[in-house]
Amino acid sequence: MAAASPSTGPGAFCEGARNGEESERETGREDPRRGDSTPFRKGGFGNYFAAGDTFRSPGPTIPDLPVPKKKHTFGFTLATVCVFALGACSTPATLTPRPTVKQAAATAYLAASSKANGATTAAIKLCSGAAPTAAQYQACYAALGADDQAFIHSLATIQFPPEMKADVEALTSALTQSAAAESALAAAPDPNADYNDSSALQTAEAARIAAAATIRTDLGLPPVPLTPKPPPTVNQAAAAAYLAAATTANAADDAAFKLCPGNTPTTAQLTACYGADYTAEQAFIQAIFAIHFPAAMKADVDALIRARTQAASAEDALASSSDPNYDYGDAATLSTADSAAVAAAGVIRHDLGLPPVPLSTPAP
Repeated sequence: MAAASPSTGPGAFCEGARNGEESERETGREDPRRGDSTPFRKGGFGNYFAAGDTFRSPGPTIPDLPVPKKKHTFGFTLATVCVFALGACSTPATLTPRPTVKQAAATAYLAASSKANGATTAAIKLCSGAAPTAAQYQACYAALGADDQAFIHSLATIQFPPEMKADVEALTSALTQSAAAESALAAAPDPNADYNDSSALQTAEAARIAAAATIRTDLGLPPVPLTPKPPPTVNQAAAAAYLAAATTANAADDAAFKLCPGNTPTTAQLTACYGADYTAEQAFIQAIFAIHFPAAMKADVDALIRARTQAASAEDALASSSDPNYDYGDAATLSTADSAAVAAAGVIRHDLGLPPVPLSTPAP
């Protein structure tokens, strides 16, 4: 039998077999990554050869065939080498590439944010309904604070790409501020009247949602923000609206006073001053009517409206007087009404959790 050539030997089947010689990596016996080789059995290899046909086995032999000197001689025939060579050429199992740092961070962040969203939804249910009690609000804010703390902890365990450091810190900072405000609201005797901490929470929430959107963009995730926290309560919304209305009224009063400067304003100046003050008073009363106050504040709101209406009536009378300087009756009515209005405004601010800053100085 002629020696195998590169065109007819194992090299024709597998690039790994060179010049009909075997190597440790070509048979598959020594490299477990390529699988086990076909076991050698005396008497042949299954149906490939009958017993007695293998080289140096009992039976007919080929005496003139020289034994090639090989680095590793296993006593295999050329066909045997081809069998192993073909086995070594089989396609290896496809390995799944390891995710990049960014991909791994995206997967971890998505899991953490989904868990946080679920916890937020559950927390909001603790203070849902038309008129939650103080205890329900406390439980709601306590749960929201715990949710934020858990999310902060989850973020700390994620290995984000180095270039995301500033964005991750911004989200962590916003969550920390949210958690602090929520903890304060949970500890408040009446969270519904805690305007300052509620305002801080709304500010932190806006920063939190913006920071979360940036993180998702960095990681290639769809722009879906975290679940927003509950909208302002009736008390909180009324506080914000009242603060805006009172600020506008104070500015209008200040502008009106400038129309009658000094200690001896003229009749025309006083008329213009009282006319402008009357207009500002009417605008403030209309703004109060437009605010949706909590039902428990009805008596206090009515008292403020009544006092401001009396003040407006006196201002209108003074503006229509031939000489406001000598209209002592309407001036006295205005002074009394203004004092009642300032006191009523203080009660309203207390009800809403606003700092005790009265309306501007009463008109002269």
